Amino acid sequence: MSQEKFEIGDTVQLKSGGYKMTIQNIDSNDMVECVWFDKEGNQCSNSFHIKTLNYVDPNKSTIKIVTRPDRYGI
Repeated sequence: MSQEKFEIGDTVQLKSGGYKMTIQNIDSNDMVECVWFDKEGNQCSNSFHIKTLNYVDPNKSTIKIVTRPDRYGI
């Protein structure tokens, strides 16, 4: 997907890595406001230049399930 075709609601990630984020707004200066949840479940938001983001295909995303041995006696 071309960077210029990002839409509100798309899933993106910084080219350098990090959390998968949802686009909340795109302004006329190519700044993209994104929201995501951190490891503790806190909602975070920040704006990034459009050229620093990659589109993440939600159909190819994987969910990582982590079990806590101490919690489940494993």
